[in-house]
Amino acid sequence: MTATDSTVPDLGAAPSAWRTSPWLPALVILSALAILGGSIALVRHQLRARIREQILTRDGTVLHAVTLLPQYDSDLDDAEFASIADPANQLTLILRTSRLRGVLAARLFDASGLFVQSFPANVEEDILLPEQLETLQSLRPSCMFYPSVPPSAMWLTSPVTRPSAEERAPVLEVNIPLHEPGGSQLLGVAQFLIDGTGMAAEFERLDRYLAQQALLYFGVGGSLLGLVIGLSFHQLRKSARLLEQRSRDLLQVNRELVMSAKTSAVGAVTSHLIHELKNPLSGLHGFLASCVRNGAGSATSEDWTDAVSAARRMQATIQEIVTLLREEQSGLHYSLSLTEMSNMVVQRLSTQASDKRVALAVQIRNDCELPGRIANLVVLILVNLGRNAIQASPADTGVLLEFDGAKAGGEFCVQDSGDGFRKEEADRLFHPRASTHEGGTGIGLAICKQLANHLAASLELEEKSGVGCRFILRLTSPDPSPR
Repeated sequence: MTATDSTVPDLGAAPSAWRTSPWLPALVILSALAILGGSIALVRHQLRARIREQILTRDGTVLHAVTLLPQYDSDLDDAEFASIADPANQLTLILRTSRLRGVLAARLFDASGLFVQSFPANVEEDILLPEQLETLQSLRPSCMFYPSVPPSAMWLTSPVTRPSAEERAPVLEVNIPLHEPGGSQLLGVAQFLIDGTGMAAEFERLDRYLAQQALLYFGVGGSLLGLVIGLSFHQLRKSARLLEQRSRDLLQVNRELVMSAKTSAVGAVTSHLIHELKNPLSGLHGFLASCVRNGAGSATSEDWTDAVSAARRMQATIQEIVTLLREEQSGLHYSLSLTEMSNMVVQRLSTQASDKRVALAVQIRNDCELPGRIANLVVLILVNLGRNAIQASPADTGVLLEFDGAKAGGEFCVQDSGDGFRKEEADRLFHPRASTHEGGTGIGLAICKQLANHLAASLELEEKSGVGCRFILRLTSPDPSPR
């Protein structure tokens, strides 16, 4: 027998504090708004850069067409446009284009990006960046916008006349590829520095519009997002409260079911106690009645021995039942092996089997351990079945008790050598009925069935040809522990 301690899990444990915190919805909403705001800001930044690039490309394409227009005008008789490969003709073309409104200065570069000439003459020299030259070699204009350019970066001025650092202005730089009409070779680059005030104002309007749209989308989207998250948390809290209430109700129902199961077990054990006490109590009552009628001297020593044996049997039965009921209510848990259980059953049945001259045979396969509470109830069932089997078996025959721990939960069989049951008796085998044995109560098998139901086990009579009955008790849980 092995004793073990068990703990009962707290089914009503409180949830984590952060799950029930009133700040959780606000934290989730703020996190969602931060993600939404970041996404809108990223899209706005990318859209702003894309639109600015398109605006600059538009202005560069227009100026490119205007610059090369004289080459396509058949009415012009100017000989200088006979070949634009000549740097002088390129400079003349730049001078004509520089008359356009807003052009502050112009520079001429050769096909490799080296500075050649500028207009006016006091314009600072410059170079073309590699990425600009790569675009120009594909005969596409290259544009760049500088929001704040100091005059010293554009003009060659003396220290006396140099403007102060505060006199900054926006400048649009447009680089136009120079090439023959229909040609694919870059012959030179015309760079125009244009007043960027208009471009800066257009960019400012674009930024203001994009900012307004971003705020609008963030306001509308954030409001809807916050409303949806708030309502979702409200419903979740409501569902959580309902689930908590139902969990408490379920826990209460489980407690009531456990109490009902214990009450049922107590009722079954009490019925077993009555069943066990009836025969010895009847015998003791008859002995005492005989002594009263005939005097105590009429009783033989054998009668007194039987009376003492009946009293001891009743005392042992009562003590066993009291112990079993105490274990039902206590928290102590222990285990019994199949061998220990078989010894208990044989000990309880040995006197009756000896008086009836019936041999008890025990077979144990795959010895294992069962919890003490379950094992004691199984012993009660087997004792009841064993006594019925001894009563049903003729003298000089045997009763077989089988214990098998290999089956799920455990399987126990009791087989007698009697005549069996008639068909009409077998249909109501586990219901109270008139006993066929002298002094019997007729409720032994009904008590066995009630105890089996309490264990969630099955008890049935195996249908088989031949002599005797074979009762099988199958446990389903808990699984037996191997030794």
